[in-house]
Parts: sequence; C-alpha cells; structure tokens
Amino acid sequence: MSASDVTPAEHSLVVTAQRVGALLWFERRLFEVLGAASARADDLEAMLVLAEHARHHAWRAEQLFARLPELRGLPAEDLVRPPAPQAVTALDALAAETSTADLVATTYLVLVPLLREEYLAVEETLLTVADRSLARTVWMAVADLTRDEAAGVSIATRLGVDPGTVDRMGRLLVGDLP
Repeated sequence: MSASDVTPAEHSLVVTAQRVGALLWFERRLFEVLGAASARADDLEAMLVLAEHARHHAWRAEQLFARLPELRGLPAEDLVRPPAPQAVTALDALAAETSTADLVATTYLVLVPLLREEYLAVEETLLTVADRSLARTVWMAVADLTRDEAAGVSIATRLGVDPGTVDRMGRLLVGDLP
C-alpha cells in the first residue's frame, strides 16, 4: 500500500494500528524483562509481583494483537515494532539491571506510568464503532496498569528508590514510548 493509495480514514487507521503495534511490542518486551527479573529478584515480594505483572503484560499483548486494526497488504505482525530506538535501549538496560530495587523503581515510577499515558492517548484516537473492542481493551489495560503501578510503587518505596536510576531512565524514555 503506497501513501497515494490511502484515504484519510485509512490513514487514521494506519496511525492507530502503528500505535497499537508499538504498545504491543512494549507489552511483549516488558513480559520478557519482568519475567526474567522475577527469577533473579532478591526480594520475595518483588519476585512474586514481577512474575504476576509479567503475566499481565503478556495478557495485554495478546489482547492488543487480537484487536490490531486489519490493514490490506500489511500483516499484523509487521505492525509490532519498537516505538523508537530509545525504547529498545531503555528496555535492554532494564533487562540488564542487577538491582531489584532499581528495576522495580524504574518499572513502576517511569515505565508503567508512561505506558498507561500512551494507552490513554491511543484511546483518544478511537472514533468508530469498529474501535469499541479496542477501546474496551484500552480501558481494561489502563485499570490494570494503575493497580500494577500501585503495587510496584509500594515495593519500590520499601526497597528504597535510587533517584539517579529513575532519573536516567526517565530522561531516556520521555516522549519515546509507543
């Protein structure tokens, strides 16, 4: 599909599909990162919450994939891409983090709030009846992320937050999430 073949409605659908694909990529990557982190966490509560929340990310990824807008000539999996090179770098850095406290703080004080905001931004672009199932998924994801964030912030506070780590990740990511 070339740019000249796209109507304004199709352009809106393509933009939405790309944003949903970026959210899907981010959810899949957080599933991987948090799942692996849970296995090496040095705090029992953090280990359990990271494992549970990894599964939440996987579930949301499945829901998003099922609701990716269908575009002629473009396979759904082709829409699943990192939103920006900085997102890849940031999640690779998170995956390499050895401090459970820093990983939890970065995840729940930086990543999850930004991810929730992007879901809300996607919701604002949904206009048609055909978007209702995606809108419902977005609403559920926002509620789920809000609960996950509260649990994670509680653990981050108990473990001690390294402001430098959180600030570094925040500067790397701001504006570069899906």
